[in-house]
Amino acid sequence: MENMKRITYLELLQMIKARKHPNMIRTYYMAEPIEYTWDNGSYVSRDHKSLLNDKTFDWLSPFGHTTEQFIYYQENILDNAEKRFLKGVVRPFRNKVKYIEKAEIRTSKQEYIRIVFNGGNGTADVTAFPAFPNGKMYKNMASHVRYTLEELGL
Repeated sequence: MENMKRITYLELLQMIKARKHPNMIRTYYMAEPIEYTWDNGSYVSRDHKSLLNDKTFDWLSPFGHTTEQFIYYQENILDNAEKRFLKGVVRPFRNKVKYIEKAEIRTSKQEYIRIVFNGGNGTADVTAFPAFPNGKMYKNMASHVRYTLEELGL
C-alpha cells in the first residue's frame, strides 16, 4: 500500500468534523478492499452500493470498531482551493496535459507551478505560473516531482 496511512474510525470522524478529511479511503471487509471517495459530505464506494459518513462512524463507535478496525487513506496533495484553481486552468487542455510540477527558483527562495503539455511533433509546451514564497502554497507537492492529473485528484 503505497503512501497509505492507517487510522481508526474515530480518527476519521474527527477529521471529517474538522473538515480535513482525505478524498479517498480504503477499508477491508472480509479481506476485500473497498475504496470510497468523498462526495457531498459522505464517502461513496466505487460501485455506489455503500455510503460512509459521520453518522455511520458515530454508530460504529460504541461497538469497538474505533480501535479494532482500521481505515487506510492517502493524504491529499492539493487543498480544495489549489485543486479548484488547477482544475479550472487545465479543463480546456485536460487531454494534452503531460504533468504538473512545483519547481524552485533557488536564487530568490521562491517556487512556482508549471504545467507541461504534449505539443505537436513530439515537443512539449510549458506554462509557468507566477512565483510564490517557499512553503506558502502547494505545501504537499514535492519540488521537481512530476504529478499526473490523476495523482493530484484533477
